[in-house]
Amino acid sequence: MFDAQTISIVFAGLSIGVAAIYYTLTLRNSQRAQQLQLETRQANLFSQYHTHFQSKEFNRDMSEILYNWEWEDYEDYRTKYGTGSGNMEAFSMWMRTFQYFDGLGILIHKGLLDKALVAEMMSESLVLFWDKCKPIVEAAREYHNLPLAMRWTEYLYNEIKKHLEEYSEFKT
Repeated sequence: MFDAQTISIVFAGLSIGVAAIYYTLTLRNSQRAQQLQLETRQANLFSQYHTHFQSKEFNRDMSEILYNWEWEDYEDYRTKYGTGSGNMEAFSMWMRTFQYFDGLGILIHKGLLDKALVAEMMSESLVLFWDKCKPIVEAAREYHNLPLAMRWTEYLYNEIKKHLEEYSEFKT
């Protein structure tokens, strides 16, 4: 019937097959665990950003800029709130808000945060903020010869707008 050599060859073949299946299953489980770990890290990072977004200080800064600050042009902005104003509290408020959105923009650009999370939780504030501040940012870039200033906030705005346009439930 079967000699010892045939049995050992069949046994070796089965062992290799079982090992390959085991390796494949282990690799899949490892990939799922890595994906879950990445999603958990992204959720934790987003949670930290969202906690700051909900903070009293951040909301005060945003509300002050959006609803109380008024300017005619860049020079008017600069003398009231910017570097030419001597009003370091106002300028700090401006910079803190932009640095927050710049940070989100960089994290989305690097793939460390999910754009959908940011779009679904923060899009209204970001859109209001950028729409109001864009003319000042563009003028400041030219005035100070800083063409890349606040570029990550602009990037974030553009990415969020694209995301909102892609999904029908967000279309206006």
